[in-house]
Amino acid sequence: MRKHNYTEKQCPHGFCLNHNPEWKRVGSPKLVSDPGLFGGSSFTQRHCGKRMIRMQEVVEIRCEKCGREDTETLSYDINLCECCGYRLQLVHGDG
Repeated sequence: MRKHNYTEKQCPHGFCLNHNPEWKRVGSPKLVSDPGLFGGSSFTQRHCGKRMIRMQEVVEIRCEKCGREDTETLSYDINLCECCGYRLQLVHGDG
């Protein structure tokens, strides 16, 4: 088991205790399922005649002071074709 020399601590609930977190990205971005409210597939988007699976692109982050780990969402509203893996990222306008 690796030992770390963190200068701060976490509270029992897993949050940073008496300090503001200093986040650093660890690892590389990855796609994870985003089931949302009505399940994991998009009802309106299709490609190759198959459903598109809703995904999010996330990366793991770690507090430099206490070692607390969390995830940061880089992109959301990504649809991935079940058949061929085609990726469609929806763009929202500012209105």
